[in-house]
Amino acid sequence: MNKPEINYFFDIDKFEKNNDGGEWNFTLSNGTQVRQFKTNNGFVVETTPPNSAYVYSSGYNEKGEITITGVRFYDNGVKKWIYFNDKQEIIKEIDNDQPYLFSIEALAKLLKENYGIDLYDTTQISMMSRYVDTENLHKPIYIINANQKNNLINDLNCFLIDGETGKVLFQMETYLLSESSVYDEYIKTTEEYKNGTYKLEN
Repeated sequence: MNKPEINYFFDIDKFEKNNDGGEWNFTLSNGTQVRQFKTNNGFVVETTPPNSAYVYSSGYNEKGEITITGVRFYDNGVKKWIYFNDKQEIIKEIDNDQPYLFSIEALAKLLKENYGIDLYDTTQISMMSRYVDTENLHKPIYIINANQKNNLINDLNCFLIDGETGKVLFQMETYLLSESSVYDEYIKTTEEYKNGTYKLEN
């Protein structure tokens, strides 16, 4: 993962000349896709390398000065997000990976070696999310919905994985528009759910 250099200033004049409805999308010569758009508080720049699940994002104030920069993986904040003051000095860093003792790299290795799934291939992954479950399990978890190889009827292979140990807590096959979730299906199997302690998400 080659992280792009941080641009501390946003070129407002160039954006104003090229944007359409408050947004400007273009592709660099190396295939990297760039999206720039205006917000209520300033501007955002998102860059996505070719065939990548990583999106690098930077926010700027109304003067075009950087306020925040970081990276997302399938829309999940990962690595360190850095916050700046109006002098472009770092005032805060948040490590989004800190709760996840089982890293994304380890997760990718587990899926590849045991299930033949390439986590970095966006054509294989329908959805990937991670969060600290404060409702039931009280630990970080990963949820992955992978497209099955036949993919003729939108079949999915779904995983619930412990974000601390990498243990596969539950695996199931379903289809794209199914209302069932791998998280809820796992919770239903637990004694805590049967005695009323655990609750379903949906």
